[in-house]
Amino acid sequence: MKLGRDLRKGLDWRITCWKSPNDPSPGDFSLGLVDFFVTNKDEISYSYNTKVDSIIGRCVISQTSQSLTSYLWDDNLQNWIVSGSTPGDVCDKYDLCGAYAYCSVAESKHVCQCFKGFCPKSPEEWNSNNSSQGCIRDDPLSCNITSTDVFVKYTGLKVPDTQHTKLHENINLDECRNLCLKNCSCMAYANSDIRGGGSGCAMWFGDLIDIKLFQNGGIMPIGRN
Repeated sequence: MKLGRDLRKGLDWRITCWKSPNDPSPGDFSLGLVDFFVTNKDEISYSYNTKVDSIIGRCVISQTSQSLTSYLWDDNLQNWIVSGSTPGDVCDKYDLCGAYAYCSVAESKHVCQCFKGFCPKSPEEWNSNNSSQGCIRDDPLSCNITSTDVFVKYTGLKVPDTQHTKLHENINLDECRNLCLKNCSCMAYANSDIRGGGSGCAMWFGDLIDIKLFQNGGIMPIGRN
């Protein structure tokens, strides 16, 4: 099935957990799509297929364990085997580190780290391992015609929450940068499609939240500083 939104009917395609193993009424957790992947005039959607058509897969979202687990059917065992599970670590918890901070399981002392040019909003809470208030800028943005604001490029990070984003499919990354720089509410930008060297433009507005450092790979927008 697809995850996303039917723009013609205004309906969301989501997976929602049961309240309990014995109660099929809707629970508190669901899996859906907030913004772009495949997008056209009729829908915004995401879907995937297994590499081998004969393989059967399924996903289960659980209220009890607050997790999403993927399974593949094993013909030899005649049973479902686990192929993946989320959350996989503490950094998969939504918005753990607050605004303008990223989560890294590789950090032994404190999994949350402020981005360059930012410091903890509440140092006392931060030092007590409560990072929910996030980070604030060391210096305010200038936001004027002769702006001294610059963008810092980051790699290896999961993109921020996409709830407050805008998509321009027909402009390049340089045009995307100029458009973002002209808007003081635009905090970061990136290619909306990373295939073939990258194309299109995605811009993030407001606080950047829910960012994780991947140990291998990952992408990240170019953030305003």
